[in-house]
Amino acid sequence: MKHKKRIFLFIILIVVLFINQTHIIDTKGNCIVKYNTDDDILNIRTTNTGQTFLRFNQKALRIFPNTEVDLIKDIDIDLKTGIILTDDDHIDNFDIDYKILFENQWGMCQFFKLKLPIVSDISSDVIIFYNNDDKTETIPTKLNFIYEKNDFKYYGFFIPYNPYWKTKSILIDINIYKENKIFIKLKKEEELKEKRWESQKIYFKKQKSKYLMTSDRNRYNAEQKIRRKIWDENNPTLFFKNGFNLPLSNNSYLSSEFGFVREWLLSNKKVYSKDVHLGVDYARDKGVPVYSSSDGIVRFARNTQYYGNMLIIEHGFSCYTDYAHLNRILVKEGQKVKKGQTIGTVGMSGSATGPHLHWGARVYGIPVDPRSFLSIEEIFTE
Repeated sequence: MKHKKRIFLFIILIVVLFINQTHIIDTKGNCIVKYNTDDDILNIRTTNTGQTFLRFNQKALRIFPNTEVDLIKDIDIDLKTGIILTDDDHIDNFDIDYKILFENQWGMCQFFKLKLPIVSDISSDVIIFYNNDDKTETIPTKLNFIYEKNDFKYYGFFIPYNPYWKTKSILIDINIYKENKIFIKLKKEEELKEKRWESQKIYFKKQKSKYLMTSDRNRYNAEQKIRRKIWDENNPTLFFKNGFNLPLSNNSYLSSEFGFVREWLLSNKKVYSKDVHLGVDYARDKGVPVYSSSDGIVRFARNTQYYGNMLIIEHGFSCYTDYAHLNRILVKEGQKVKKGQTIGTVGMSGSATGPHLHWGARVYGIPVDPRSFLSIEEIFTE
């Protein structure tokens, strides 16, 4: 019966290709076929329950539900949205599923999870397009292996939302290759929730004002260059299998939110600087233990110009957390750490106006709210 349906649709497509006008055909509720004679483009749009099979340019195609694709005669396949599979060996029984986890809002970070039957020797290219009213930003990445279960492999990648970009929507474009040939194409567009950033004034007393006025900006720029080099590295190894926790015990006071637009005021009331707060601050007494929020490797453990004693821990999949203004650093660069391990103590080093922990996170070098990762265990469940 399945082969009869394929033959039926294939005959319809051939007929449509040679009619000298635009036609729209509903193939028994599975898809809508539209042929544009001017551009020689065959547009196929499947329903949310229908899918279809055909051959195009000597390729076997399986067009999944909720998919729209243009078949450009003798040229190429232009996927608009959805999933298509192009492989004779796996055309029938090959289930593909995906989901996007966590909150889609400015400053947060989502996770794309893909489920595939086990196939050897596959590779991938992923591009995330971030669209706003003025321009489009892009992030290239890969599908990273998460785990294997019941004859399926699970892959994924983070989708960070830069608070500076004011993204309106994203487009995820995935190409999966088998033996260096296109195997699966997937496109998904998502709308984003906007977020209004609150403002905050930071008051510096005389001693800290003097520290800021005599600070070495060249030193800060050199330190930031080192940090950016670390944040930009893409390690496909997954370290965070045990999830994420807050880096302090529960009785911590949230003193500054992620994304606050802050104005730094010196003791003489002059404005020293304005910035966007790229982390969350928790006020605690000096000397209180600071814990690693997840398993990882210490990549940066140094005294810095503005962040004071600072740590950066790599967690894999281009995800990093940082811990700043520490009183003491209790780990070394290159050291492996476990979730909940003491890595330092709360302090007010650098430009801090009082004892607190600055907790931040980066994905592909993009700053995101580290609390995005507190439900990360969801990626390890069905």
